[in-house]
Amino acid sequence: MKKITILFGMVLAVVLLVAMPAYSVQTYALQEEEAAWVEEARGALQEILAERTVMALVYLHDEYPVRAEGSYDSEVLLTVASGQQVVIHDIYVDDAYEVWEYVSLYYQENQYYGYIPRTYLACADEKFLEWEELYGMNPAARGLMSLDAEGSQTYADVAAFPESYQAALTALKQEHPNWTFVKMNTGLDWNTVITSELDGGKSLVPNSYAEYMKEGVYGAGWSYASPGILEYYMDP
Repeated sequence: MKKITILFGMVLAVVLLVAMPAYSVQTYALQEEEAAWVEEARGALQEILAERTVMALVYLHDEYPVRAEGSYDSEVLLTVASGQQVVIHDIYVDDAYEVWEYVSLYYQENQYYGYIPRTYLACADEKFLEWEELYGMNPAARGLMSLDAEGSQTYADVAAFPESYQAALTALKQEHPNWTFVKMNTGLDWNTVITSELDGGKSLVPNSYAEYMKEGVYGAGWSYASPGILEYYMDP
């Protein structure tokens, strides 16, 4: 295999770590030529990582598991929300030619190491993306855009958002095809956030604004923001 363009593009204890542990070793069930290509790609990746930190975000699902090994049958170390930031350290290619990223991340003040399929990570690092294209290490990349029953373009990253967001995000995607949209789940309750923002003059508007934007005078040229206008501006 010249490239893995046939498709295109934590084996550690969960502890608080000071230094990064050695990489886990997994056996490739690939043909000899394919395995050699993967090892060459890994070496090239390590040269990039020696010079820079490559980060990515978990996406396409509200939550996604981090596994102890590069296998869907492997132990789940933890499950993280969409938007979780990870640092890429290495790759593993399984016998189905799926690329897994060996990553580290911080979750609830602890550091974890594990594997996530490349499909579910969004990365904008130019050097890393150039490396992926050269070695064919993002086989699922072409599957992120498809056509619906009416022949319109649909995008996997856009589809992860609520339906009310999708038309506007699709328009942006068509104008900027290289943009990737990642939903960040904050875990915050909408009503609690709005109530908190309205409390004690945290959210103000100038007195010159329209009446529907104001909810009583705060003083010195400012008024309290109305719940409706606050919700409007708080909604991404």
